[in-house]
Amino acid sequence: MLDLSVAIVTWNAKKDIDEFLASIYENTKKVTYEIIVADNHSEDGTAQMIREKYPKVILIENKDDGGFAYGINKCLTVSKGRYIVTFTPDTLLLPNALDLMVDFMEKTPTAGACGARLFYADGSPQPSYGYFPTIPRILVNLFPVHKLFPQKLFKNFKRLSVTPSEEIKEPIRVDYPSGACLMVRREVVDEVGSMDERFFVYFEETDWCYRMMKAGWDRFYLPEAKVIHYCGSSFKNADLARKLHNLESRFKFFRKHYSYITNFTVRVAHFFSSLFFLVYWKVFSVTCSNTAKENANLEYTFCLKMLRMSILDSSRKNS
Repeated sequence: MLDLSVAIVTWNAKKDIDEFLASIYENTKKVTYEIIVADNHSEDGTAQMIREKYPKVILIENKDDGGFAYGINKCLTVSKGRYIVTFTPDTLLLPNALDLMVDFMEKTPTAGACGARLFYADGSPQPSYGYFPTIPRILVNLFPVHKLFPQKLFKNFKRLSVTPSEEIKEPIRVDYPSGACLMVRREVVDEVGSMDERFFVYFEETDWCYRMMKAGWDRFYLPEAKVIHYCGSSFKNADLARKLHNLESRFKFFRKHYSYITNFTVRVAHFFSSLFFLVYWKVFSVTCSNTAKENANLEYTFCLKMLRMSILDSSRKNS
């Protein structure tokens, strides 16, 4: 049996996946592996490039773009590795990243999943893991008043998304590693199931790891395994669609895993946050420079949609 199945979901990212596949072959030497690419109906020649340049890659050509979880699950159905690692195509492996991750999983039988240390293209650290959403974490995320106080007061507060400190040298337990590079044990997939395809994008790994937690499996962040993730760089200027997908998946996560009272409280928090920031961004758009106005208008539109979603979410079921 192979050590590892590398599962990649791509959509119109021909150049990125070309570079990523090359980095896998160049930087993975110690483990046996297969590469499976689920192409979600790309229109840029991605599939043809993979067939011609990387004939050993197992290529799944989906007829539509069903999202990241949809693509990963297609990969899982044909995978043969004892471990599965998920990727988006806008990634580059640094030397021995996968070798180190497999070695850790072999030596840590309680580990259901582990993730790598992620970097932006310029080498700066990127959020690499996080903690499950709770009401306090959502409130801190929606109302960042903590920034007005000394940060040492919040040193031990576990945030939704964490950019790791360079002081972390050893593996640590986390709630969920980033899905940009997430290695999962085969037995875990057999026990908790595959990714939930109702999460089109965002929160797929959060949901998956939450189910692992409930089944008694640990999840780890490995600082010695290093990966460059370009998408995080563009995330700084995320467009409206991405922000709305993230919000929609957040609501889905709470509907699926938490009580009605918790879900209602979260929606109320989003409702008041949207009201506050509607006023803030409206005032800011009037007083800011022309270069900042476009972003202010985008944020204002997002707040309008968040207000609507926070109201309508009460009538929605776990779907």
